[in-house]
Amino acid sequence: MNEKHLALLLKDVEAWNKWRVENPEAQPDLREAHLNEAYLFRVDFHGTFLSRANLSGAFLSEANLSGTNLEGAFLSQATWTDGRKCREGSLGRPVFKEEKKNKNA
Repeated sequence: MNEKHLALLLKDVEAWNKWRVENPEAQPDLREAHLNEAYLFRVDFHGTFLSRANLSGAFLSEANLSGTNLEGAFLSQATWTDGRKCREGSLGRPVFKEEKKNKNA
């Protein structure tokens, strides 16, 4: 994990996104970062290494996750654009809680 990348992100998502625009070839390293319960609305994580990061309960609405490595990331209760939450134990890619289906349907 790159401590400078983490510090910038935790300081301000807008500053992080501005840095991403100014450094489009950068591949931020946030492996094993503790981002649980973080408010990451519209964060630009494209191409970011987030493997084994703790994103439990993070608010990721409208986040750009294209090309993001989420292998082994903890995504329990992370909130996505459509308001769905990841179920506990999600690994690699978001896995959402299944909505209860009507048994009569």
